[in-house]
Amino acid sequence: MYEIDKEAFAAFLAQQRREKGWTQKDLAERLYVSDKAVSKWERGLSLPDISLLIPLADCLGVGVTELLEGRRMAEAMEAEDVELLVKKTLSLSEENPEQAKKRRRERTILFAVVAVIGVLESLACGYLQSRVGRGEEFGALFVFELLGLFFGAYFWCFMKEKLPGYYDENRINYYTDGFLEIHLPGVSFNNTNWPRVVKAFRIWAVVTIVTAPLLNLMLTLLPIPEGARLACLMAALVLFLMGLFLPVYLAAGRERQKTEEEEKRRKWSILIVAGVCAIMLAVFGIAGGTGNLNSHLRVGYASSSTLQKWTARYHLLTGTEAHTLRPRQEDYLVTVVTEAGTLFMEIQDETGTVFSESEIQTGTYPVRLEGKTRVTVKAAGHKGSFAVAPEEGQ
Repeated sequence: MYEIDKEAFAAFLAQQRREKGWTQKDLAERLYVSDKAVSKWERGLSLPDISLLIPLADCLGVGVTELLEGRRMAEAMEAEDVELLVKKTLSLSEENPEQAKKRRRERTILFAVVAVIGVLESLACGYLQSRVGRGEEFGALFVFELLGLFFGAYFWCFMKEKLPGYYDENRINYYTDGFLEIHLPGVSFNNTNWPRVVKAFRIWAVVTIVTAPLLNLMLTLLPIPEGARLACLMAALVLFLMGLFLPVYLAAGRERQKTEEEEKRRKWSILIVAGVCAIMLAVFGIAGGTGNLNSHLRVGYASSSTLQKWTARYHLLTGTEAHTLRPRQEDYLVTVVTEAGTLFMEIQDETGTVFSESEIQTGTYPVRLEGKTRVTVKAAGHKGSFAVAPEEGQ
């Protein structure tokens, strides 16, 4: 195995830096790396990336050969010595192929376990939603699950953990690799912050895969007014986006030497992203909340709902409720008891609207249903009960 003499390299680097009258921070700023990285080089704890050798040698005013050998050289090297030095250089920052393959295999196995857990959660959530006949409006959350699985597979199994050398030599705020294109104004990607950026992407994917089905199920089972459900979906979207971009912004900007102007741009970018998300959440939250303020009142309420029927009894009902049925037979009866207030009911199956009545009085109304059916009830101070059930079950 060909290895660079770390001690000789460290001593030569520190000597040349001091001769320039620079601090470790001064050298780090010229290379767009952290002063901690320079400190590790000079203590012999690590070696710079192979892509930094030429910029580092140019900064110090020495040759790359002298830098790697850790000494000034008065004469040109022999061909055999040059070949040996090239082999040392090539092995400087290259990870053992077997180690790289092992790490990727471990990451793939870990992501596969998380993916299986997420898929099982989604299937369980879908089954419970079909049993209670609610939650279809939260189907958009399953899109988050699919996005987490799709991008998670890329982040965990295929995303490059190392950037080309020109990222360390220039201020670049975008990254492209096949279908993926990342552009973050206000930050610069380099090999110092890139590992943290990749880690942030991977954590986001895992959290999304595991929590999206649970959030879907929670919103399905909670008694959320119909008009407020849009606000809940928008809040979930805001959390989804903030959970992706804010950690990446923080990871990309941490422990990097930045000019005052760069730092100011990064802070403003984070504030703008957070502000837009907060405004979206506030607007939709207020719209959902004010539209349903005191409009969903259930007093003395008892309800029973399955895929075949929906019944409810109450002392007072105000607001809108909906339920999905999946009839096994066509003949149904709508039974309503009205003691006070008004009740509107609309029933839509796969053929269209089959029942629509306002201010329904006490009585029984036969209907024929075909396939998936949606029952919507709107009440204004209604006292009584209603039932939508198979004719034989009445």
